[in-house]
Amino acid sequence: MTFDDEVEKINDHLFRGCRELTQVTLPKNLKEIGDYAFDSTNSLKSIEFPDLLEFIGEGAFRYSGLTSLSFKGNAPITIENFAFYNNDNLTTIDFLSTFISKGRLIFANCSNLNNVNFYNTTSIDAEIFFEAPLKNMTVASTNPV
Repeated sequence: MTFDDEVEKINDHLFRGCRELTQVTLPKNLKEIGDYAFDSTNSLKSIEFPDLLEFIGEGAFRYSGLTSLSFKGNAPITIENFAFYNNDNLTTIDFLSTFISKGRLIFANCSNLNNVNFYNTTSIDAEIFFEAPLKNMTVASTNPV
């Protein structure tokens, strides 16, 4: 699935339950991913977030098949409740952009999440990694917090 680069928002529930969706190329001007937009997309293994992304809605990638995530944009990214909840294949997250969690249990129940790296984080709410094993967590010395 490929979007026109001028698309700025992916609507709520757009791909919810699309269990055969394997690849998505997000538009370079995307700013917002709506609530439950990619919920239950078990075959979706990777996704590259565009630099302008500012918001990921509630449950947006809940129960997806994603294996790793990298947030690398220029804008602060706000992530809502349960956005990546129960992603059993997720092992690594890199926060290269400014991360502002506004939600709870964002990465909860990700049973194989072992590595999280913060490079530019300003705010983390409680319980975002609830029930995740987290063997390695790195906070860069240049991190503002």
